Amino acid sequence: KEKLNKVLLRRLSGEPLAYIIGYKPFFNHNFIVGYGVLIPRPETEILVEASLKAIKAIEINKKKLNIIDIGTGSGAIIISLAKMLKSKKNYSFHAIDNSEIAIEYCKKNISKMKLNKQINIINSDLLEKFHDIPDIIIANLPYIPKKNMTTLQKEIRLSEPKNALDGGKNGLEVIEKLILQLSQKINYESYAIILEIEQNQDKELEIILKKYLKSYKTRYTNDLQGFKRVITVSNSD
Repeated sequence: KEKLNKVLLRRLSGEPLAYIIGYKPFFNHNFIVGYGVLIPRPETEILVEASLKAIKAIEINKKKLNIIDIGTGSGAIIISLAKMLKSKKNYSFHAIDNSEIAIEYCKKNISKMKLNKQINIINSDLLEKFHDIPDIIIANLPYIPKKNMTTLQKEIRLSEPKNALDGGKNGLEVIEKLILQLSQKINYESYAIILEIEQNQDKELEIILKKYLKSYKTRYTNDLQGFKRVITVSNSD
């Protein structure tokens, strides 16, 4: 009864349930989470599904694929993909984050899922320390406009890491920085960038893409509310 009361008090104070119990389900697996790492959302499963489609579209032209999850957090995205694509021996999986706390949670989850040999972890500001050619780039980066941070639910606003949520003035500052880096690194003959975004950011994002990328096509995937949640940028349909 005392344990239950303590849990209820933590929940009533606004602490996220995932932090209290220590894990969050995502794609049928329980991912270890805690303070300092973003809690995986059901909407982000759409990002994983869009990534699988992009991988299938590009793999026919590639002998080897570098699949990179930027801003990996708990590692939910890259681990889910590595699990589903475990039979693909020519795929390399990379988890990148600039937060040492997030990296530690990612390591715990990779170890828990027994994927230590499959997933390479890099502590880096986006792609600064990734020196190979990125083929599939997946990113759930901060995209909340700074002015909207105060409107987030209390448990999100007060508990989850702000650097994983706050996307600057227009919500696209970190994403624009990534696109700039990618414009100098990708192989324009074969690549795919899959990003999670907030509703109504598509037009401004298209301006950023046009500014930095030489050639591309875009495809959007809607969430259950009908909003554009994921954008796939690639050289193919």
